[in-house]
Amino acid sequence: MSKQAINIGVEGNDGTGDSIRESFRKANENFTELYAVFGQGGQISFRALSDVPDQLGAYKIPQSNAGGDVILMKELAGGQGITVDSLADDKITISNTGTVISNDTLPALGGPLNASNQGIANPNISSAAVTALNVAHGTSFTLDDLVITKGYSDSRYLRSAGGPGSSGQIRARTEPGNSTAYTFTIESFSAGDIISTGHGFETSANGIAYRYNSTGTDATGLSSGTIYYLRYVSANQLSLHTSEAEAQNNDDGTRVKISVPVGSGSGVQTMFDAAYDSILAGNWISTESLPRKSVVRRQGDSMDGLLYLSDHPGAHAGATPQSPYARCSRRCYSTITLCKSINRFKQRMVS
Repeated sequence: MSKQAINIGVEGNDGTGDSIRESFRKANENFTELYAVFGQGGQISFRALSDVPDQLGAYKIPQSNAGGDVILMKELAGGQGITVDSLADDKITISNTGTVISNDTLPALGGPLNASNQGIANPNISSAAVTALNVAHGTSFTLDDLVITKGYSDSRYLRSAGGPGSSGQIRARTEPGNSTAYTFTIESFSAGDIISTGHGFETSANGIAYRYNSTGTDATGLSSGTIYYLRYVSANQLSLHTSEAEAQNNDDGTRVKISVPVGSGSGVQTMFDAAYDSILAGNWISTESLPRKSVVRRQGDSMDGLLYLSDHPGAHAGATPQSPYARCSRRCYSTITLCKSINRFKQRMVS
């Protein structure tokens, strides 16, 4: 309360001041408040203090200001995943709903996750899931960044062959009809990278070797006939690198690429798979496995096509390549037939 002053009048005994009773009432109340301040009994209202607001407000708690010289009344509010219940007269209840991940609309790990030998299942692996993730967190992830399930992996990637009854198997592709699939056209350059709409590569192709070619002038930093290594940037964009290791370097801060200026080069500019060898028969690349139906095994199979020997057999190796016996052009239909043909060559050479 404010200090109560005793009215003593204008002059002595003029009857204008407080009565004796009123004067001592004020004196008693003043002393009661003083005793309360010094902890000697009595009570004092919190709002009576000079540095406390006259109105405290509903469900607020006191806190000093930045200067430490004034008391402020502040509301206790919960942040993300936190609720505060101040309605009870005897307690304030603070609840953390964020501990239940399903209640958190924007969950994110603050550090490495230890599954503690527990299973983690049922992720959504789709373009829609990527879009929802990026919208919620303001990120730019792609489908390649999503964690996949075992079933997803087993249904899309090669598995090693198992024993009898095993479902595991490796399948090699059928021979392509031609070699055009090994070439793609460079439409333009952007941010130093190749632009080729729907190029078909994924991150698993990082480090693949391709040979550059231009029917006009070469793009700056590139030379026709030279092998470069590709790295996936987006569904329509690829970066170029001078080595396989650099194309597979996942450190954005240290990875070095060939930065080709916009509008660089002229004519038709293409990239051709460096693993394709036109000298070899068929339209497979030189480093891939062939399907069982396209190879001949030692135990015997029918061989379709001409057989070319690299040299004369036995002691006649190295003879003039134009010799009619340096190459077997007869059609061989089994391993046994092949052996008989070679034996006949030997006999004719001896004779």
